[in-house]
Amino acid sequence: MKKYRVKLRAALLSLLCAYAMHAGALAEDIAFFTPSGADYNPAIPTPADVLGYNTGDYVSNPGAVREYVQKIADLSDRVTLEVIGRTHEHRPIHLLTVSSADNLARIDEIRDQHIALSDPDSSQSVTDDMPTVTWLGFGVHGDEISSMDAALLTVYHLAAATDPASIEQLKNTVVLLVPVLNPDGYNRASTSLNSYRGEAPVANLQHAEHNGVWPRGRTNHYWFDLNRQWIARTQPESQAWGAQYQKWKPNLHIDFHEMNIDSTYFFSPGIAAQRNPYIPQRATDLTRKVGNYAQEYLDTNQELYYSEEFFDDYNPAMGSNYPLLNGSVAFLFENRGFEGLLAESPNGDITFASRVRRHFNIAVSMVRASSDLRETLLEYQKEFCVMTRQAASADRVKGYVFTAKDDDARMHHFLEMLDRLDIDVFRLGRPVRQDGTTYQPADSYIVPNNQKTYRVIRNIFETRTRFGDVVFYDATTWTKPLAFGLTYADLSSVGADMLGEKIDPTFPSKDAPDRAAYAYVFSWGGYYAPRAVTRLLKADGHAKVAVKPFTTMTTKGSVEMGRGSIIVPVGEGQPLNSEELYDIMSTIADEDGVVVHAAITGRTAEGIDFGGNYARPVELPQVLMPVGEAVRFYDAGELWHLMDYRMNIPVMMRDVGSLRGVDWSRLTHLVLPDGNYSGLNDEQIKQIDSWVKGGGTLVAVKRAALWAVEKGFMDVEVIDDFVVVGFGALSPRKDKDAPVPDRENYADKELLEQAQRIRGTIFETDLDITHPLGFGYRSRVLPSYRENRIILGRSKNPFGTVAQYTASPLLSGYASPESIEKLAGAASVLAERRGRGAVVLMSDNPNFRAWWFGPNKMFLNSLFFSTAMNAEFSRFEEHDHAD
Repeated sequence: MKKYRVKLRAALLSLLCAYAMHAGALAEDIAFFTPSGADYNPAIPTPADVLGYNTGDYVSNPGAVREYVQKIADLSDRVTLEVIGRTHEHRPIHLLTVSSADNLARIDEIRDQHIALSDPDSSQSVTDDMPTVTWLGFGVHGDEISSMDAALLTVYHLAAATDPASIEQLKNTVVLLVPVLNPDGYNRASTSLNSYRGEAPVANLQHAEHNGVWPRGRTNHYWFDLNRQWIARTQPESQAWGAQYQKWKPNLHIDFHEMNIDSTYFFSPGIAAQRNPYIPQRATDLTRKVGNYAQEYLDTNQELYYSEEFFDDYNPAMGSNYPLLNGSVAFLFENRGFEGLLAESPNGDITFASRVRRHFNIAVSMVRASSDLRETLLEYQKEFCVMTRQAASADRVKGYVFTAKDDDARMHHFLEMLDRLDIDVFRLGRPVRQDGTTYQPADSYIVPNNQKTYRVIRNIFETRTRFGDVVFYDATTWTKPLAFGLTYADLSSVGADMLGEKIDPTFPSKDAPDRAAYAYVFSWGGYYAPRAVTRLLKADGHAKVAVKPFTTMTTKGSVEMGRGSIIVPVGEGQPLNSEELYDIMSTIADEDGVVVHAAITGRTAEGIDFGGNYARPVELPQVLMPVGEAVRFYDAGELWHLMDYRMNIPVMMRDVGSLRGVDWSRLTHLVLPDGNYSGLNDEQIKQIDSWVKGGGTLVAVKRAALWAVEKGFMDVEVIDDFVVVGFGALSPRKDKDAPVPDRENYADKELLEQAQRIRGTIFETDLDITHPLGFGYRSRVLPSYRENRIILGRSKNPFGTVAQYTASPLLSGYASPESIEKLAGAASVLAERRGRGAVVLMSDNPNFRAWWFGPNKMFLNSLFFSTAMNAEFSRFEEHDHAD
């Protein structure tokens, strides 16, 4: 029996060794990661102690992160933990405040003194016991996975380190650490990666582990890139950590990322020629100085890296740039990246653990830098606010005045954005005439430039069309008043009498209407009018849209109503009883901010009557939006967010490859976001066309619009289809008759190619506001945001070009003279009837990053009013079809 026990013990030992060779092959003991010279308190557990696996063996998921940081917060007197917000999927967003126990005991006092240091009117000075504030943000892109496990190690190090250097650092700085900036995206990424994890790691990049499932984990729930959200803050994640940034205004702001596997390691600053003009040179100088600490670690460990190449410090919406406009020294750290635990690369096989170690040690080096340079960073904080006041004083522009006229809900979102950025806004104190427009106090606001946020204000409001360097990493402009469709002007002086009450944004709810004996009516001009009619239709109510203006008699007198106004009958044809209808109308006024009128008769004083042919039924859109590998998830998410989150319109999503089984009879709209739809075969295209001709509406955006033209859904000329097909790759339109281009030096290749790109530029379009897709707009001028060179000609139907680029279309941002010339007079939006249905083509994104509000209504009009277009040039069109 003893002989068998020995054999059994040997067999088990062999199995355990084999398991260790596989499962633990990529895992590393804590000593592999930690910096030399660091000692640790054994009472503080490592991530492996709590989670049951060594770092590098699994990709920790959001639940594991939550478990570990909670455990450390419970055990350490150096750490406090709070939930600062929740994601769309209700995952918590955590903030850890880490410092010495003494600092945490007086944390409110530290913050008050820190904020006072940024006030040019304060007498606060840098004191010997004043710590810096250091922000460490991990995982804004959820599939850049080394960041989050590096965050866990950073938490361990800060809580457990007992060596004198680490103790001193925690006296000298308060660390604000967000372990997962994007929990929803990180959950998708970690779930996918761990699902394909095997005991024997596979380095081959063709392995499923290295190729995440669409839409992958980079983005949040609605597929937004949260690293472009620092200005707009339309998402709950950016609102949560953005509020904490504003609360603290850290001295040092660190943003951890990954890039492609062929790269090495990048750290700020970016390309000098592409620095935002409102970022002080002193900030760049300090970035280089702090960067020496990262360089020291990389040099010591003989790791490849680069700086001041490829990335820029231009777009203020990004996490490494926005803080530079607020007095922080900010860093972008880009690690070599891939999805998985082991991957082959031109630089040899790379493990997940090695990437985690790099980010972790860089985080530790940044805490050390913040401690060592404490006085320098704090003095810069104070210096920055003085420089900012001086710059505002020297600027010829002293402020901005703006209005949205009859759309105070859209204005509310603009004011809300400014408020989140700590920008003071005032109601206009007296009428102001500027650039041909008279701004009235009742509906106009003013932002003076003389504020601590001057540099952010200028970025938000100014237009720029001249550039020294034309190679951009991201967008070239972001003028927010144009994005929101506001009328605005800059001011050369701002007197005290121009400043009315300071604004604290609240949603503009309206009073409940009087009870209507005949019908309720409301304008289509309000931003949430589409949500209002959706609310009614989802309750099985009945409504009509007026395709011509009218003047109606209401319980409060005569009211003029424009095209697109909604008529809600009380009697004939209305399934809802009077009480149900009144409750809905009251909710619309309160929650959608729409003024609802109670009409006393169907006979109008002027214009169309309620029962005539120009009051047409409105149906609840039944939308199918294809998703999957063929679809650009950014664009799909932006449209989904607009329809679903903002307007509460149900959106059915289905993979492009699974459209064959769709019951088209249940759908009213097919919305094709930007994507490659070449995989749809002739049978599927014929099926879609038959559905359109039978009454459905096809709405195609960007490359989908090109596809629709190619497949014959609309007969228009394609002027240009110069589109981005990859990161930095361009696919120009093939023209066999084009002349052979001039010979160029290869050294100029990147510059010449990039100069022809449109990376994010604002152009002016002329919108036909009498067209059903133009209903609800007051002005024909509609700024459009363009990030492609898809250029379509005007419709051969004289009424089919809904929006057209003006003769001199450039409003802000960069575009080459060749691109501007091609765009001038081209179509931005086209709409035509096809059989009993309709086709709508949009060459630009109507909801770019959820902050381009202006064209939102035009897109929504394509859902509600597409078949309100006349199919023929006959006033008897409806009767002709009936025959």
